[in-house]
Amino acid sequence: MNNEIPLVSICCITYNHENYIRDAIEDILLQTTFPIEIIIHDDASTDNTASIVKEYVEKFSKLIIPKYQTINQYLQGIKLWPNFVFSRARGKYFALCGGDDYWTDPLKL
Repeated sequence: MNNEIPLVSICCITYNHENYIRDAIEDILLQTTFPIEIIIHDDASTDNTASIVKEYVEKFSKLIIPKYQTINQYLQGIKLWPNFVFSRARGKYFALCGGDDYWTDPLKL
C-alpha cells in the first residue's frame, strides 16, 4: 500500500459487474491530480469481476486496495460499507462509487 496519506478514499462495492467494473476503475483513475486510494470490495461475484479487479491491482498496487469475498456478505445481512470498506479507508474525504458506475467528468472530485 502507498505510504502517502490519500486526500480521498474512493470506496467501491461490486457484485457481478464484469461488464462495468473496468469502466468504473478507468474513470476513477482519471482522478489523479491529488493523492487517492481506491478500495474495492468484491462481494463474491460469480462472474469475472474479481479477475478484472485483480488485473488492475497488479497494475496499480499502490492505489487499489481490494477485498475479495468468497461468501456473499450482503446476503448474510452484513452491511458492506461500514464493515468492509469505510473501516479500511484512510482519506480525509470519501467518495462512493458502485462497480457499475461511470465517472465521465475527470473533475468530478
